[in-house]
Amino acid sequence: MDMRVSGSDTQPGYFVLSLDTELAFGHFDRDAQWPRLFSPDGSRERAAIQRLLELCEAFGVRATWAVVGHLFHAGCEHCPECPIEAWQGRYSSYAQIYERDHPLWYGADVLQWLLAHRDRLEIGFHGYTHRPFTALSAAEAAQEARLWQAVAARHGIEPGAVVFPRNAVAHLAVLRQFGFRSFRSADAVRPRGWRSTLGAPLKLLSQMAGWPPPETCAVAAIGLRDGLVELPPSAYLFDIRRSVECLLDGLGLQRLRLRGIVAGIRQAAATGRVIHLWAHPWEFRTEADFDKLAHVLAAFAEQRMAGRMRSVTMSELAALSTGARQAASQGGEP
Repeated sequence: MDMRVSGSDTQPGYFVLSLDTELAFGHFDRDAQWPRLFSPDGSRERAAIQRLLELCEAFGVRATWAVVGHLFHAGCEHCPECPIEAWQGRYSSYAQIYERDHPLWYGADVLQWLLAHRDRLEIGFHGYTHRPFTALSAAEAAQEARLWQAVAARHGIEPGAVVFPRNAVAHLAVLRQFGFRSFRSADAVRPRGWRSTLGAPLKLLSQMAGWPPPETCAVAAIGLRDGLVELPPSAYLFDIRRSVECLLDGLGLQRLRLRGIVAGIRQAAATGRVIHLWAHPWEFRTEADFDKLAHVLAAFAEQRMAGRMRSVTMSELAALSTGARQAASQGGEP
């Protein structure tokens, strides 16, 4: 696939947006948090997903929607193999999931919305139950992959990109056996000890000011790990304390902390590199939140209209990097 700008030898930059689509499953084991964070009937989260689909459509963005497999169900199907059964007596979420059809834990309607746009997005793997893979045995990881693949196959969805629940990367070899080809790597490790203590105020100021720009990468620098293409993220869109963000929003400064991301988009476009942003759809809770994303996507669209940047899914980026590696090994150009 040749992605050069027409009439130019300049390689364009690439914009990647991955969305961890989980409804309440991201907090299945956090009994004190999920009832407070989510709407009682999942309506706010669904409205956010529809708005995100509209924004991606408006700005020409091909996002990777990494979906928890259990959401593919419309209600409890009394599956012969049910990992949720083990949650009885452990997590309060069990009472809303097992033998129920609660909209915070079932999302067949959400899946249909995504499938209606399937020519303009990718549906990726985000676990079947959102259990962190670092806490699973190889057999349990295989169960997550097998159950996800079984419900995905009902809709013609093939294994491709992986976004690990809570960014806990593990069992790559297991996922490779199930046909998955790429994954989003974990965020950079935050400093610990005294550096963490001293660095927290500076980090907060940096987040509020939106500087420096996030890291980008060259397509040719994307490599393999245990046989899967490792796609590094550049920035988490909500990597700031919510109380601070609400303060900025209340002052009409919601775009301030995005200065670095916008600069990163322009730099990636100018240098032919990749910028990879990610977020959870449920985190878009206010008009200010959607304004922030629209501001970022408009910055991308400006570069796209100028022929300097393309939007690609995670799997499309993985294919580009594979082509670049093959070309390099043959002494040619991608």
